[in-house]
Amino acid sequence: MTPQQYRDLRKQLAKDGLFTANDGFGLMVVALEALFFIGGLVLLTQLTPWSMAFVGVQILLGSSIFRFFVLMHDCGHYSLFKTRQLNNLVGYFTSMFCVTPLLAWREIHFQHHKWVGIKDRDPTAAGLITFEQKQQHSKFMVALLRVIWVLRLPVPAITFTINVLWLYPARLLRQGQTGEALAVLGSGVIALAPHAISIGIWGWSTYATYFLPILLASFFWYEMINLTHHAGLYKFEASQHPEPLALHEQQTVSRSCYMPTWLSAVLCYHFNLHAEHHLFPVIPWHHLPAVRRALAQLQVDDYIDVPFPGFTNALRREDPVQVLLNRLSPAIEQMQKPLLPR
Repeated sequence: MTPQQYRDLRKQLAKDGLFTANDGFGLMVVALEALFFIGGLVLLTQLTPWSMAFVGVQILLGSSIFRFFVLMHDCGHYSLFKTRQLNNLVGYFTSMFCVTPLLAWREIHFQHHKWVGIKDRDPTAAGLITFEQKQQHSKFMVALLRVIWVLRLPVPAITFTINVLWLYPARLLRQGQTGEALAVLGSGVIALAPHAISIGIWGWSTYATYFLPILLASFFWYEMINLTHHAGLYKFEASQHPEPLALHEQQTVSRSCYMPTWLSAVLCYHFNLHAEHHLFPVIPWHHLPAVRRALAQLQVDDYIDVPFPGFTNALRREDPVQVLLNRLSPAIEQMQKPLLPR
């Protein structure tokens, strides 16, 4: 996409009102998601622990936690509501469900948007750099990585959450940024507070039986969608590309995965439309399908469109070592298509 095409498209999207949040709609979605989650927890209390029905409900509630994360994501971009105050308030509320420190996530995520595609500057790609810089890996670690990859265990998402987000205040303290570290730590306390209270009231055993598997399931849902976004697309290092990619270039290092619009809304609040989000980070989630349609009319040839879940399944058949090294097979490359009008 040329800079002029991007400016013209942005002007048209603004004219169509796609940058405008709807407070009533946002509050309704958050309320319905909370009712779904709380209703599911109540249902769990009526089921025999570890029965098939019990585990099935937990898996469904894991998808709800993932959607709370997506809502927190929009609040983090100040795009779910019109005011920063309401975005912050609801952002903290949703962070309690997805157990994510809002301020740490926001800072890391803003850096991701700034440096996406440049692997030694994007903090979300830190694991790629660590893996690439280590010249030799033990056979055991490589074998373990391949088992985790094939079984789709969400270990990468869990380790990222701990190392990059929850340990972020420690890194700030080492840099002498005490005030910011305390603020970030405070957002972590807010995210953990209801869980600490729940453990205090009902005990660790009950918490581990009812909620912990739901949280683990949410990481599975997260990886299922998130894996498609940037895997194999970290094309640059800072030595090659010292400046961030402009917004109109970011669809070249981000993918969107296609699924029916109704399924995309129900499953993940259109989190699958990731190229659209990187092009226009402050557009509310419910307007992303309209952005996709506008891009399709432009027939942007450097937009990367992949099928869901076919692309995710194909990635899982790749050697994870090669994926981490940004080496995708020709079969994977061929699945990446430009966006065309449907």
